[in-house]
Amino acid sequence: MRDVAQLKGFWNAMQALVAQRKLLAYHDRSDGGLLVTLAEMAFTGHCGVEADIAALGDDHLAALFNEELGAVIQVRAADREAVEAILAVNGLADCVHTSVKAVEGDRFVLTAGGQTVFSESRTTLRMWWAETTWQMQRLRDNPACADQEHQAKANDADPGLNVKLSFDINDDVAAPYIATGARAESGRPARAGGELPR
Repeated sequence: MRDVAQLKGFWNAMQALVAQRKLLAYHDRSDGGLLVTLAEMAFTGHCGVEADIAALGDDHLAALFNEELGAVIQVRAADREAVEAILAVNGLADCVHTSVKAVEGDRFVLTAGGQTVFSESRTTLRMWWAETTWQMQRLRDNPACADQEHQAKANDADPGLNVKLSFDINDDVAAPYIATGARAESGRPARAGGELPR
């Protein structure tokens, strides 16, 4: 980092994007570089990736595995211009590369000027990524359970952990009781020996 003003600009830009609800996903590239960052985002999103890394220079290994400060953000296509404007206002216009797309399917493809640099299925990458953890779990836990969990990672139809709410998150369940004098029903404590008070 040669310019602390860029770090400050990055912080301010991310705060603005969060406040305006423009970010779909964020991942820094500190552990493994750009390739690992994109792969982990694809694992989580159950999507493919198409990226052109030509703008990052001729040394593809350095571009893909550089762990210096940097991040990948995912935004809606409709928000792209607004996001680029926020980044520019914060002095980051020259640091932005917009040549990555999340796509449907299982392909993870990196190109440089039309030439394929790396191509693999996301599922294969995820299974490689999870191999060490799986083997450790087999030693530590029930091997059959570890095997089952590992195989679930290969099932593209498995949504993983997700939330399906049975209620409206915007409903204020306390609202009917606030400043109305109404009291919520409550249980009555039992006396020693299990006898209920009368």
